[in-house]
Amino acid sequence: MYKELTISGNFTIEEALRHKVKLHKMATENESLVIDLRNTESADIIGVNILVTTHKILKDHGHKLAIKVAPNSELMTLLQLTKFTEILEIN
Repeated sequence: MYKELTISGNFTIEEALRHKVKLHKMATENESLVIDLRNTESADIIGVNILVTTHKILKDHGHKLAIKVAPNSELMTLLQLTKFTEILEIN
C-alpha cells in the first residue's frame, strides 16, 4: 500500500529540511511512499539528497519510493545530472 504526499513550491535547503523529518517518519511508518513533486518550482541538491535518503530508509524496510516529477522541471534536471533517475522510481 502506498501513502501519498504532495509537496509544492520550493524544495530547496530550507523547505527540504523542513520536510525531511516528516518524510523519514513516513518512510518508517508506511509500506511504500509516493511523493508528488510536480508542482515544485525550484530544487537543489539538498532536496535530492533527502529523496535519496528517504528511498534508502524505505528500501531497508523492504518498501519502495516512487516520485512524481514534472519532466522539464529543475528537480528533474538535478535528478538526471546526479544519475538518481537510475535509482529512484520516477513517474
